[in-house]
Amino acid sequence: MYTIENSHISILVNYKKEDHHDINWAAVKKRYEALMPNAEICIGSYQEGEYSKSMVINNAAKRATGDTFIIVDSNIVFNLDTINKGLNLLNQYSFIIPYDTLIYLNHQSTQYFHSLSPSAMINNAYFNAYKRDIGRMGDMFMVTREHFEAVDGFSEHITEWGEDNIDFADRLYNKYGDHKVVHGPIWNLYYEKINYPVYIKGINVNKIMSSRYAIQDISWDVRI
Repeated sequence: MYTIENSHISILVNYKKEDHHDINWAAVKKRYEALMPNAEICIGSYQEGEYSKSMVINNAAKRATGDTFIIVDSNIVFNLDTINKGLNLLNQYSFIIPYDTLIYLNHQSTQYFHSLSPSAMINNAYFNAYKRDIGRMGDMFMVTREHFEAVDGFSEHITEWGEDNIDFADRLYNKYGDHKVVHGPIWNLYYEKINYPVYIKGINVNKIMSSRYAIQDISWDVRI
C-alpha cells in the first residue's frame, strides 16, 4: 500500500461537531491514519454557538508541531497522488491548492465510500452520481508553517462565507508570490439534503451553520 510517511505534516481540520459530520469525519480520519500514518491530526476549539473556521484552524495551528500544514474541511476525501505532488512543490510557492476539481457526492455515493477500505484509491467510476465544481478554492490548502505564521494565519475578524479563504490566500500571495494548483480531484462527502449556499458575499457563516436557510437555488443533493 502506497503511503506518505512524512512525520512533519500537521493536518489542520475544519470540523464542527454534529452528528452528520461525525459519521463522515470518522471515515475520513481513518483514511488519513491509513495513508499518512505519521501525520499529526489537529482539530481546533471554538466557542459554543460561535463557530468560526478561522478560529478553529488558528487554534489547531497552535497545537500543531509539524512544519507543513494541510488545511482541510472535515468531509473532504483525497487521493495521495495529488497530496504528494503538492508536498514536492510546496517550497517553490506561497501555498498549494492540491486539486483543481471538487466533486460533490450524493447520499448513495457517500454510503458507498463508507464501504471502501480506508486506503482505497478513489475513482469516480465507483459513484453513481456527483457534481463537479471547477476552480474552487478553500476546501484544502497546503502551506508551510513559516508562511502560515508570517501572515498570522486566518483572520478571525472575517465572518463572511468564503471570504476567510480568499483573504488568507491574498495575504500569502502579497507576501510570498504566486501559488500552485495541482491537477486532480478531491471529493466532498454528502451529509444532508438541505439548501445550502456554495458562496455568497456578506452572509455571516455562523448564521448559515445554525439556520441553514436557502440563499441561492443550489442544493447539495443536486447532481448531474
